[in-house]
Amino acid sequence: MVLGAGLLGMSGVASANLITNGGFESGSFSSWSTAGLTCSGVGSNFSSASGGCVGYDGDPGPHGGTSAAYLGTALGGGVISQSFSTVAGQNYLIDFYMAIGSYQGSSSPNAMLVTAAGTTLLSILNAPVQGFAHYSYNYLASATSTTLTFTHGDLPSFFILDDVSATAVPEPGTLLLLGIGGAALAFARRRRA
Repeated sequence: MVLGAGLLGMSGVASANLITNGGFESGSFSSWSTAGLTCSGVGSNFSSASGGCVGYDGDPGPHGGTSAAYLGTALGGGVISQSFSTVAGQNYLIDFYMAIGSYQGSSSPNAMLVTAAGTTLLSILNAPVQGFAHYSYNYLASATSTTLTFTHGDLPSFFILDDVSATAVPEPGTLLLLGIGGAALAFARRRRA
């Protein structure tokens, strides 16, 4: 039974989010590096986040929690990024939710490029209006640190970014150990009964 419990403890199946302030619940871009942000901010709605800029028809608000990042800025001019610790050769799941707004019926021009250590995860140009959509990517780390970068521009309106996360994906061997540990626990319980 101790062997089974030890195997379960080593499995590490539950992974913590490696992104700090991924839901922007601090009410700011704290823990994120920023550059070129004009008409961008963090808040509970477009008005509180935009600093008085115009440009949102039908604001859906944050995806989760009370705040989200509203990313405006001229095309390609805004950047938010965050570095997090990784293990070379380890797979990570990078997730986020994003909505694309419009102003006076127009969402174009707009552009969003999402990269992890220079590897393109998402590249969109002149995308139509959309409510929140879930984006999820597997990423294989090649170094001990990875920088997740959102380079954006939405001239007439805003991208709304929320609930950004990066978590380690268990290796198949880890899942096998978990299964063996569970079987060992079940067997030990059965023998005691």
